[in-house]
Amino acid sequence: MTQTGLTGGEDFMERRRLMQDSAKLAVGAAAAPVLMALTDAWQASTKPLPGATVSESMIDDWENAADVHHRNFIVDPPEVVLAALAIDFADMAPHLRRSQPLSVTRALNHVAARHAHWIAGGWFFMGARREATRWWARVRELADTSGDNEMAATARSWEVNCRISDPRENLVELLTLAEDACRAGGERPSMALVRAIATQAQVLALMGRDTDAVTMIRKAEAVFERMPSAHTWRAVREEGNLHFFRSFVYTLTQRHNQAAEAQEWGERQSIPGEYRIRQVRLHRAAAVARHEPEEGISQALRILEDHSDARQNPLVNGSARLVLTTLPDKARALPAAQELRALTAVST
Repeated sequence: MTQTGLTGGEDFMERRRLMQDSAKLAVGAAAAPVLMALTDAWQASTKPLPGATVSESMIDDWENAADVHHRNFIVDPPEVVLAALAIDFADMAPHLRRSQPLSVTRALNHVAARHAHWIAGGWFFMGARREATRWWARVRELADTSGDNEMAATARSWEVNCRISDPRENLVELLTLAEDACRAGGERPSMALVRAIATQAQVLALMGRDTDAVTMIRKAEAVFERMPSAHTWRAVREEGNLHFFRSFVYTLTQRHNQAAEAQEWGERQSIPGEYRIRQVRLHRAAAVARHEPEEGISQALRILEDHSDARQNPLVNGSARLVLTTLPDKARALPAAQELRALTAVST
């Protein structure tokens, strides 16, 4: 790759070092130099757009890569996904700060926002709260300047969906961010709007505003019903996401039949081995714990113990803590409840 768009030799060398190190983690030390050489050769063979430092092929390639990172994020360790993301984002970063035609700027910001979206999530999953906060701010900025309102809504919804699992978070602040996501989503039915509305419903349910939460999740369901049907992997994934939101909200608001239905659908549409299945099962344990505390806690502990990575996943931990919130007051001192509380404690 040429040094077009870079500010100097030191910047170029530092970027190349980051890309090499990331490639070593992602594909292995032996393959990393070959990967970098092929990437350089491919980019050098493409013709930049008029007045720009990138080609249409480069932008399309980064968009395709974002889909790959999305799929990998679901099942792979966050450090592996971050390594792959670092290669692509380090590659596009110099072009983001260069003057480009407006259409190119928007396209670059769009694809960079998609990558930053998963980078923020990766840091969050690794427990790096400060780095995650930095990248969430970056993804909002990139999404807003891309001109894509759905992307702007999605950026905010994803941030709230992660942060909502941290008991240290301010729910009023998260509700404001979820409301911003709804405004960005506009009025036209889209999955971005469905996610934004459902995310707001989650926050309201955690705040104990049951009536408002149910109203919002039913609004999300109505918007989803107005969307044209699709059969892509992403469409199936998004329908599974809606059932996850329904499971969360209906469990906390004690709509037992709706919660059970959502949990059945959520498990069926999840990818085998992914963390979302464990979250849905923990929602079911939370519903049981409300009336059978010892059984609900036992189910939660088994879910955490059966998967070695479960206790390292902040979203799974957050779902496990829901079991503690549904316990009757007299059951909160049970030894099993204390064990679950200790297992899911947030480290500082």
